[in-house]
Amino acid sequence: MTNRIEKICVIGGGPSGIIASKELKEKGFDVQCFEKSENIGGVFSRGGNKSYYTLLNVSKFFISFSDFPPPDKEVCSWTWKEYGDYLERYVRAHQLSIQCRKEVLKVDRIDGKYTVVVHDLERDLREEKVFDAVVVCSGLHHAPRPFPFQTEHQKFYHVPDLTEEAVASMKDKNILLFGLGEST
Repeated sequence: MTNRIEKICVIGGGPSGIIASKELKEKGFDVQCFEKSENIGGVFSRGGNKSYYTLLNVSKFFISFSDFPPPDKEVCSWTWKEYGDYLERYVRAHQLSIQCRKEVLKVDRIDGKYTVVVHDLERDLREEKVFDAVVVCSGLHHAPRPFPFQTEHQKFYHVPDLTEEAVASMKDKNILLFGLGEST
């Protein structure tokens, strides 16, 4: 039995999963990346984000990857959609294979290898795959944290849940913006 790591599973197709996949592929590993949602990008995914045109609270120069600088002609701060487009371009440029609509249900370590149970959400099939290593990039901001001071007379939104209708309902109301992460 060899101890050489060759086949690696990456769980999550957001920015961290994309970078992990790219770096491991460049080192010569056989990488399979699984993303539960319909699109890559994690919280910046086209399918999961209803607030497409919300500006990120960080410059494109800070949030972009050093090996793939943003075009100078673009504005300094991207919308979520523009960042999602950037991530798509990055994946294409590095020829990464990220399998969307594949949910990792379970990971077991058996005899020095990892058995990963993957649910294909398109075909409703479960498959066991064996890897030498697993990298978990499931994200930090995929679900809102509860507000400790919420009352029944207040309405709270997590940024991905802000629809045009929700924004329109805020007209002429006092609004508090709370949070510092890219998903707030």
